[in-house]
Amino acid sequence: MKSRNPGRVAYALAALLLSAYGINVLIGKGSAAFGWQLPHAGDIAEFLTVFAAMVLFVTGLIRNETVAKPPA
Repeated sequence: MKSRNPGRVAYALAALLLSAYGINVLIGKGSAAFGWQLPHAGDIAEFLTVFAAMVLFVTGLIRNETVAKPPA
């Protein structure tokens, strides 16, 4: 029987935000190293992106923990 994972959506959103952060860092590095003229988020936006990803990840952990059965 397939077990339900209530934190799956939170994990997926956290992964999406971390991917967006990683892409933003690469764009910033390209702008600094190669002179690319691409827009990228600033420091505050990067912090908020990582913070939101961390909150979503912890939310997923807590949601999974609430449905977990205690060890017998």
